[in-house]
Amino acid sequence: MYVFTFTILALFAIKDVFKINSSTNLKLFILAILLLIFHDGFRWGVGTDWEPYLNFFELKEWDFVHFDIGYILLNKFVRLFTDNYSVFLILHAIIVYSLISITIYKYSVYPFLSLFLFYALMITYLGMNREYIAFAISLFSYKYLFENKRFIFVLIILVASLFHSSVLLFLFAVFFNNEIKLKYMLWIFITFLIISISGIVNKLPLNLFYLLSENIGGKMSFYSTSYELDSNLLFTIFSLLKRSICLIIAAIYYDRLKNSDKNLKECEEAAFKTGINIAKVHKLNIAIGDCKAENFLLSNGKIYLTDLEQAEFNGDRAWDLAEMLFYPGHYLGTKKSIIFASSLIDGYLKEGDKEILASSMKLSYSRLLVPWTPLWIIKEVQKIVYEKIKK
Repeated sequence: MYVFTFTILALFAIKDVFKINSSTNLKLFILAILLLIFHDGFRWGVGTDWEPYLNFFELKEWDFVHFDIGYILLNKFVRLFTDNYSVFLILHAIIVYSLISITIYKYSVYPFLSLFLFYALMITYLGMNREYIAFAISLFSYKYLFENKRFIFVLIILVASLFHSSVLLFLFAVFFNNEIKLKYMLWIFITFLIISISGIVNKLPLNLFYLLSENIGGKMSFYSTSYELDSNLLFTIFSLLKRSICLIIAAIYYDRLKNSDKNLKECEEAAFKTGINIAKVHKLNIAIGDCKAENFLLSNGKIYLTDLEQAEFNGDRAWDLAEMLFYPGHYLGTKKSIIFASSLIDGYLKEGDKEILASSMKLSYSRLLVPWTPLWIIKEVQKIVYEKIKK
């Protein structure tokens, strides 16, 4: 199952990076998430700490005082309806991958690549139920950090800490909300590689960990003395290489990923010019009718309309804007859709009428486009339009 999932996600990532038939991206992304939910939800006897979590759910070891209150309540909630541990695992997987997928699809330029890297790096931690759900909630909180809503960000991190206190480290993101250069990422990676191979953490006095807390000290004592966790240097190196290969691939394609910023800039400029052209047509009291991005041609820095088959005088100009603002979300993804819509509106308002723009937000228009464009993208675009109209 691991090889199959790894291969499928790798193929999706290649398709994503090289932009092969991007119109099917949303459907494939949903399929990938369903695959991961199936992958995690229907496992049995597999994963880190399988026995302790299973025993805890089956009421064999409810005296685990070190389990966090959020995780305890989630177990109790599921047990109100069933004592089937698979139901718990499926619910757990749905929560985790819903939060992760929403964040990745909204903010990643290459969502499939991000999903593939997540799977490749985290598969060895499968079964760490508390850490996984805490991580998913924390990742979701970054939406509010990007929007400068730091109080909400901190609040969500505190909620995540009810499942595992280690996520409190995410709070440092408040102070490091800037791009990290590749050379610094490589130095960080090399530092952790040296720490892992040297085993220096295991050589530190246990008393240092007990100073942090009794719980941390107890865990460190267990991990440093357990005969089941003994390993040699060669095994450690191979394990690190296995986990590092995906990061190395990402580093190789770093320049290609960085070029996406240039593509976004070109997208902004083209959208702005398109908005101006649509406004000029509307000023002549002409509605384009089939106003999709596919019907505009960019050549030598100029925008040309290529399909006026449905154009008419006194037509529905608001529908032109609704279609042009919402439909690209079918294949652009959230981030690019927002950038495209914002620039298009700026261009349109240079020459066009705010009332026509406001009318394009009618519920009857957005309903027609929901089968193609995700609802959350429509909501984001609507929010931008209302902000622009108020200015």
